[in-house]
Amino acid sequence: MNCLIVDDDRVCRTVLEKYIDRTKLFEKYFSLESAIDALKLLQEGKDKIDILFLDIEMPEMNGMELLSVMDHTPQVIIVSSREKYALNAFEYDVTDYLLKPVTFPRFMRSVNRAIANIQKDAKVNQDVREDIFSEDEWGEGTLWIKNNSKLDPVNPEDIIYIESVENYAQFITFDDKYTVHYTLKLLDEKLPNQLFIRIHRSYIVNVKQIKRIRGNTLEVETKDGTHSLPFGKSYRDPLIKRLHVLSSKQ
Repeated sequence: MNCLIVDDDRVCRTVLEKYIDRTKLFEKYFSLESAIDALKLLQEGKDKIDILFLDIEMPEMNGMELLSVMDHTPQVIIVSSREKYALNAFEYDVTDYLLKPVTFPRFMRSVNRAIANIQKDAKVNQDVREDIFSEDEWGEGTLWIKNNSKLDPVNPEDIIYIESVENYAQFITFDDKYTVHYTLKLLDEKLPNQLFIRIHRSYIVNVKQIKRIRGNTLEVETKDGTHSLPFGKSYRDPLIKRLHVLSSKQ
């Protein structure tokens, strides 16, 4: 695995670098003092970053701002001297929140949590799947979803949202619910992006099924009535752009 440290505090970076060396878990790590430099590294994509150790209070671009513009989020461990950002940080689906000064046992607990998440995703992605078949390579055509011993045809436009449930994903339509052995990450890559959008670590939604947005939730209609789905702050801007939201003056 590879990891990235982003912190303008040289002392904190040095401590984390020593901890990383002690673990012997990482093939390569990068240590940067600027979120802007970190964004450039992530966008270049030359080295896949599996775990990101991220400070919040930094000049020019802070940690929250970096999370909000990242296209693909690795396992993120916030390392901050201030507890007040914790609630806001978890709205970005971070893996853990460490307070400085960080002890080695607490560091390892966070790393182990991140590794468990990575391994869980990898296991599901490597499984041989026979749960979903598509007429045209996951495009606009019918999806055939295994339902016990039979295959059910499902029109992608009829899918309201998809929810991650441990190692599985649940497809929610107005009439039915299907559980398949897929991760949301893989589904996000394969489903037609003109119809679906990731809004949270645990949810993908059909943009045509969104009825209303209130604060940090959006509403969809199911057979049980109006259902609210949370969306993470890192997904907010792409969602707003996708929906072509216009602001009005009161």
